[in-house]
Amino acid sequence: MSGTLKGSRRIPYDYHASSHELKMTDAIKETLNQVSEGVEQLALSTAPKSPRLPFWRSWSSETDEDEKGKSGLTTSADELDPPPAFIQERIALFDELKAEYDAEAAVAKKPREYINIALDNNRVEVGKSWETTPADMARSISKSLFERVVVAEVDGDVRDLERPLKRICQLRLLDVEHPEGK
Repeated sequence: MSGTLKGSRRIPYDYHASSHELKMTDAIKETLNQVSEGVEQLALSTAPKSPRLPFWRSWSSETDEDEKGKSGLTTSADELDPPPAFIQERIALFDELKAEYDAEAAVAKKPREYINIALDNNRVEVGKSWETTPADMARSISKSLFERVVVAEVDGDVRDLERPLKRICQLRLLDVEHPEGK
């Protein structure tokens, strides 16, 4: 056999690389050495830092210096001081949505009882408290009604279709044509 098999190419034993190939090999080796040195320097320059506050907590009005000192958390130089105004608005929105979520979790623990739901056509339907919604009632009557309805009037109060009914009530399903639906 005149050579060894490397990959899919047969290289003869007496093969001598050209000067161009040797220069390319040297250039590749030099580049790899530079990359590995850069990675080592990067690893050495990023010394372990103290834990950081999440950005929403570092800008929150509830977090004070004493709290930061106790937990050992710090803010970093890459955060804007003072923070943009929209950050506080988003924090407030997050807190509001979190409160709603917590309220829904509390609703999930409420006891489920069967309730009578009086519709505006003198018809009475049965549903479960804290579970049945006006949208469910519209869907159970007909698909076209469900597609037309935009709001519900529960005991005289206009509200959205996804809020669960709590107790025995009078329900009116309002479409866009109704003044309250507009």
